[in-house]
Amino acid sequence: GKETIKREINFKKKYNLIYLGRLLKEKEPDRLLDVFKIVSRKLKFVELHFVGDGPLYSKLLEKSVGLNVRFWGSISDNVFLGKLLFSSDIMIIPGYMGLSVVHSFCFDCPVVTQKQGKEGPFHSPEIEYLINGKTGFLVEYGNNGKMATVISNYLLGPKDIKNKFKDNIRKMIEDKCSIDNMIDGFKKAIDFCQKAKN
Repeated sequence: GKETIKREINFKKKYNLIYLGRLLKEKEPDRLLDVFKIVSRKLKFVELHFVGDGPLYSKLLEKSVGLNVRFWGSISDNVFLGKLLFSSDIMIIPGYMGLSVVHSFCFDCPVVTQKQGKEGPFHSPEIEYLINGKTGFLVEYGNNGKMATVISNYLLGPKDIKNKFKDNIRKMIEDKCSIDNMIDGFKKAIDFCQKAKN
């Protein structure tokens, strides 16, 4: 089970948060460190895992001194990456959210990000899979305190609530990500193009 995998990959804390993606300004990993500082004051047994690298690596490494933060670098081994996601309690990417939301949901891991506003973050279309309060959380832009509270409340919440999120993720995948839905989407796109052509 999960505890066996956690031991195998050396996850030593009770709660594990994960960031999956390039360390880029538009993904706001620096904001995540600010949020994590707040979460760390509320919860003792928590660790943040950064998976990915990029131009902000050195800055983030410096800013994370004294915090329970681990940098894994870029990981191309999908089995190991799956173990990291499976062992994590929640994925957080404050800024631009791309395909990471799909990866996270494949392992029943809820996602936290900021709501898109006029100033961003400008998420990819996959953000539609994140249903606020059901498969993850969309927090008001720039509200680090609120994001920290949402994360802490989820981690400290009862197991049946966490199981409900897992059930919601699986149902969302069945409803939105089925082959039938994909075929229906292609048909609608073709119909749209044919109507526009005429």
